[in-house]
Amino acid sequence: MKALICVLSLLLLISSPFANAQDQTNGPAIERTHLVGDGDFAKSVRQIERAVARIKLRCKKRLAQNDSLHNSTWTRINISTTDSLNSVLRNLKGFDAAQYIGKLDSLQILNKLAQSGSIIISPSQQDALSVVLKHLQLRNQELVQATIVLNWVKQQKDAYQSFLLSNGMLREAKQLRDMLSKWRSRAESIRTELENPGRSAVDLLHRAKQFPIFQEFFRKHSQLASLFQLPGGEQVSSVAAGLQTRSDVFELLQQRTAMAGPRGPDILSQSINSGYTELKNIQEKVNKVGGLSDEDMEAVTFKPSTTRTKTFLQRLEYGSDFQSLPSKSSLPATSDLGVSVGYKLNEKSVVGIGLSYKMGWGESWRRIRLSSQGMGLRSFVDVKAWRTFFLTGGFEYNYQPISSALIPEMDISDWTKSALMGLTSIVPLKSKISKRAKVQLLWDAMAARQGRQALKFRIGYSF
Repeated sequence: MKALICVLSLLLLISSPFANAQDQTNGPAIERTHLVGDGDFAKSVRQIERAVARIKLRCKKRLAQNDSLHNSTWTRINISTTDSLNSVLRNLKGFDAAQYIGKLDSLQILNKLAQSGSIIISPSQQDALSVVLKHLQLRNQELVQATIVLNWVKQQKDAYQSFLLSNGMLREAKQLRDMLSKWRSRAESIRTELENPGRSAVDLLHRAKQFPIFQEFFRKHSQLASLFQLPGGEQVSSVAAGLQTRSDVFELLQQRTAMAGPRGPDILSQSINSGYTELKNIQEKVNKVGGLSDEDMEAVTFKPSTTRTKTFLQRLEYGSDFQSLPSKSSLPATSDLGVSVGYKLNEKSVVGIGLSYKMGWGESWRRIRLSSQGMGLRSFVDVKAWRTFFLTGGFEYNYQPISSALIPEMDISDWTKSALMGLTSIVPLKSKISKRAKVQLLWDAMAARQGRQALKFRIGYSF
């Protein structure tokens, strides 16, 4: 027993230096207890602080090379970014200051009334409401933290952007801009999810709003009622200290105009008109030179990638296509019916795989006979070239003929190969079923040696 204790103690002593060294190498990590949401959110927060720490280190090294007084300059640049993201999240007192979400507020009121029995709903609806409400509350907390991270990244960008650009560190400046765009998109996606809790919850909430007890309880005890004085709610007897009421402002204006004599109101009116005219002239001058701040110009010229905030399933694109190969007569000999699934890497490129089924139509109009003629396996890559046009490449295996008796005896030598390249045009559709129509003109580089038609024309739809 003593030997076992000695061995365990020795292992602990050996492992602790390595753990400390690893912590020092990776920099300060975000403690898991300060983060809510899924593991990907916590991982993204830790990655972004490490990335900013690396950018700061590069800035300090560049400053040490170019400036002999780099210590004072670095202190001046770094003075506004002393708080780490870890400390900001750790000092967060709570999530009561979250941005107001109307659907979440209404669902919380509905849940309280359902639990007290004031509004009767079925047990299954109560369970579903509890699950949805718990998920929305977690996402609301995550929205608060995403907003904090967004403000922190913006603070880093404002502090280091001019230094990075003036010293030619364009890659680091782009990294900060991408971080800011990523977290802005993430906060917007969370807010959109909170505003759309699901059809069942919305229908249940719509029916509950018709009850007078819900309306009265919402006017008195909702988050919105605590922020504003709603009609029918609890009246606030006193005004917050330091706030001026309308009567106070009106009385102050009367005192100021009385000091100017009988022509006081006229003088005040003239001053307001002249001030309005001057403000309008300044606005016109600003509009002539652009009228946009650096942040607004960046928002206009820089379009963030919306795929970064999407999950794996949200990046998948499903499609179908149709292709006919003519025979000697006017009727197509075969038609290929294909289905595909693509993964959206970014806004400009998609990779995917697919299957096709080859259906035979017969030899002529007088001898029409439907038959199963084959199948195929597909792979493709689409890269955006210009506007709605994409460069397309792919590799396919096609088997023909095929029957139920030959399926167990398939051999790779029975498959014909196709190396395709060409152009794809994608047109958006205003339809509930299909999102886009796709027209493809492809050339088969391996068709000549196999005695097949080289050009292929396909029409498809994506969902």
